[in-house]
Amino acid sequence: MYFDVEGNVWCSPEKKQNRDEMFTVKKAYITYDASKPAGHRYDVIRDKSGKPIFANYPISGVSWIGSLKYCNWLTIDSGRGLSELCYTEGTNISSWAPITATNWTKGIFTDTERAMWTRYKGFRLPMVGTNSIQIKANPFGEFYKTAAWNRKTNSVYAFGRDTFDIKDANFLDKSNNKGAMPVGSFAGTNNSLKGIVRPDTNPYGVLDLSGNVAEWTSDFYA
Repeated sequence: MYFDVEGNVWCSPEKKQNRDEMFTVKKAYITYDASKPAGHRYDVIRDKSGKPIFANYPISGVSWIGSLKYCNWLTIDSGRGLSELCYTEGTNISSWAPITATNWTKGIFTDTERAMWTRYKGFRLPMVGTNSIQIKANPFGEFYKTAAWNRKTNSVYAFGRDTFDIKDANFLDKSNNKGAMPVGSFAGTNNSLKGIVRPDTNPYGVLDLSGNVAEWTSDFYA
């Protein structure tokens, strides 16, 4: 990891924009103070009373590489060991890949390699691994199964329908420009906006996957 004077983090010493970022301070809604000792330089944005403003919001400003690095960090931090890391790392974007992938630079991740990968105990992002229409038959369509499956077939949105409006999900258009919303705002019957949003639920219990912020997956540039 390579840090610049503003606290942004990069995977390469070249720090080339739109290629090497792991995360950026401004987009992640956090603060950085170089005058503080190491380990205390980053903080959440706070109001005048010191209360965190975005503590319950989804994380943004993290690149695909940054999300892989975080998965590897979680694996180490949880005590699962270096042998269980799910991703390779390096100073070149092509160096970041599922650890069992042998032809990743061409976007190839075979079913055999995926099956081997699922045996690792490290943290990882969900796989796409298939065309969304084929998810019933493909065991590696994890993202579609958690973000589009309605118990019978694939739907466009995570709550099991192909259409939505502002009662179903947070989205950006000319009439709805409020930005990100707290986690759980659209969390089924336990949502924090009762009466304003629909009690949409997901068959797997995975919520907030439609709208709000983008979700990274493991598959090549997906």
